[in-house]
Amino acid sequence: MGLFGPSKLDKQMSSAMNSIQSISLSPEMRAAYNQSQMLATQGMDAASKQLAMQENARMQAAGFGALRSRRSLLAGAPGLYASSNDLALRLAAQDAMMRRENQIAGIQTGMQFGQAQSELDKYKAEARYNELAAKKARRAQTLSGILSGVGSIAAAALMPIPR
Repeated sequence: MGLFGPSKLDKQMSSAMNSIQSISLSPEMRAAYNQSQMLATQGMDAASKQLAMQENARMQAAGFGALRSRRSLLAGAPGLYASSNDLALRLAAQDAMMRRENQIAGIQTGMQFGQAQSELDKYKAEARYNELAAKKARRAQTLSGILSGVGSIAAAALMPIPR
């Protein structure tokens, strides 16, 4: 603080501190984080599921087509049913695996985002501390100068006047 209000240095420091405190994570990083959190709940996409179901239907149709007689149809139907169930289970397992992978990716992105936010907050706190330490040092220097001046005046006042 200058003699007649804030000094130019005080104004510059205040401006610098305001710009530091207004720093935030980039919108791209925030958007990537939000997108990763939305993807964390998703499994296989609809097109992949549809393709797997169509392949299953084709396989069943081909299997039934191969079983021409009633006897072969009765003998082969349980096998077709079992293979169809196996395909459905594999599809569900793939979907669950993709969900887990997406959740892990979402957690990792969340941790990276949190770390970046924490580092930014730490940077802001350190900048604030440095600003306050600089102000304290300037005040101590000013007070020291004042006390030195007052001490010199007092010493001069106490000196005996030569006659």
